[in-house]
Amino acid sequence: MTETNKLSRLSHVYKQITPPSNNRQSVLRFDDHKDLVMIDESWIYFKHNDGKVYRMDEVEIEELPQCGHKSHIEKIMFLAALARPRPELGFDGKICMVPVVEMRPARRSSANRPKGTIEMRNASMNEEVYHNLFTKGIPELGIKAVFDQIEEKMWWMKGKVLKIQQDNATPHTALNSVKDLEAAGSDDTSVPIEDRWTIKFVNQSPNSPDLNICDLGFFWSFKSRLRKKIAWSKDYQEMVRVVLEVFNAYPAETLDGIWGCLYNNYRSVLESDGGNQYKIAHNNGRKRARETGSSVDLELSRDLYNKVRRALRL
Repeated sequence: MTETNKLSRLSHVYKQITPPSNNRQSVLRFDDHKDLVMIDESWIYFKHNDGKVYRMDEVEIEELPQCGHKSHIEKIMFLAALARPRPELGFDGKICMVPVVEMRPARRSSANRPKGTIEMRNASMNEEVYHNLFTKGIPELGIKAVFDQIEEKMWWMKGKVLKIQQDNATPHTALNSVKDLEAAGSDDTSVPIEDRWTIKFVNQSPNSPDLNICDLGFFWSFKSRLRKKIAWSKDYQEMVRVVLEVFNAYPAETLDGIWGCLYNNYRSVLESDGGNQYKIAHNNGRKRARETGSSVDLELSRDLYNKVRRALRL
């Protein structure tokens, strides 16, 4: 990792610290991120390349899972949007998982359907597709736009500024992409402040999957649960249905634990001067969850805060 990227990561985490009220404050706190949504995409494979299949003589199998090569395994990209669970408001932290697909006619006939049959296929992720996921959703599948689902599930953010953190992939940061999305997700200034939705996109630092809860732990945990639900499939619509079913059943306690790991990483990034070669910290998150209702530890020592300010020459 370059020194520039280390400073960028250090600056990103420093911005998450609530400024101290005075010079004698020995313990500082990170922002609680109750106004933040984190998003990212990941491929979901129809069949997993690892593991074994055991065939039993007394069990009849209609069709064995098979594929010519692992590179030919079908897959669907999903965009996930997650926030901190708010049990006091009845919110489990899960906003949505949206498949990056499109409905289009088949180009040629096959044994499964005639030419021209409308079928689900992967959409090539670009600025337009990314924008439409937030503003239009997928009406053919009954999936609402990401902005609509945020407004529905995080209703208390009306009249405040809601931040959405994304990575630096080209569709996310293309020319005017962020400005267009912020304009599409925010209400006009003619709307009263108390009823106005205001969206602000934040790009995370390069080389920082450890600072986004989607990459940090959610996708791995989610795919593990998905494998227990369905071993393999050949049908796009069935796969989308099962993915959304597993997502809806994903426990808020597990998601809260991943948020706890994120704050551990914040402290580790500060201690390692912005690097990512640190040992994953453990700080009795499960015990804290039993005692306080959340795994998250927001505290930060003053010495570490001063060290970071010196590194950033503030």
